[in-house]
Amino acid sequence: MRACLPLFLFVSACSSEQGGPAPSPAQLPPTAAQSNAQPREAIAAELKPFYAAIQSGQLGPTREALGKLPLPWNKEGERSFLIGLSFYEEKLPQEALRHFARAIELAPNFLPSYYYQGMCALDAGDTGLAAGAFDRYLAAKPDHPSALFGRALVALENDELLLARQHLSRAIELTELRFKVDSQRADAANDLGRYLARMADLCVREGKPSDARAALERAVTLVPDYPEVWSKLAKVARDAGDEARAQAAQARADELLAARGR
Repeated sequence: MRACLPLFLFVSACSSEQGGPAPSPAQLPPTAAQSNAQPREAIAAELKPFYAAIQSGQLGPTREALGKLPLPWNKEGERSFLIGLSFYEEKLPQEALRHFARAIELAPNFLPSYYYQGMCALDAGDTGLAAGAFDRYLAAKPDHPSALFGRALVALENDELLLARQHLSRAIELTELRFKVDSQRADAANDLGRYLARMADLCVREGKPSDARAALERAVTLVPDYPEVWSKLAKVARDAGDEARAQAAQARADELLAARGR
């Protein structure tokens, strides 16, 4: 289940499709001045259309357009971020990581670079880099559910179950609050379903199968079109001796996969 692009962005990020030439030192401010700037999340107004284009799947053309866009030095970090984001969405993690690292170097106060560096590093199997990136983000925004979830995934990969539970529980708690707000319910339901599915994974590893099943039974009501969640429910139900529920859940998973052509 690949995460949707979080909505904390709305930004600016240099030059060719591969990121273009780096600005000369004379064009850049002192690193200390950049590092001491207040953390921020919003993309510069002139770059919002490029972010929207990436969201809509226009990846290569958006990189090319970004490379041709004249920008002042203080937007170069955001340009590198957006180029990295396009590679991330194209599932090219090494290219994405290179640009996220450049974005952090140029604009260390721009928080989305850390979040996506963390997600991309996690996909690439670099849990050390991922943990550091999420920790940097959470130091500035300790109650951001998506970042808490990302950090929990790293902890699960590293078999740090207590840490995983701490971050997952907080992400679920915060998302439950969003779920109670009518205008946020649809997005919150999708996030909550994904978080509960991973909480179920954690419960299984903790030896708590009944808690895992409870989490999955709720998850399938929130994300009923996710075959992965139905398959997890089928396995947990089968392990509990409930073959009827297991067969029904697996049948639903197979139906969804067939509809996707898989």
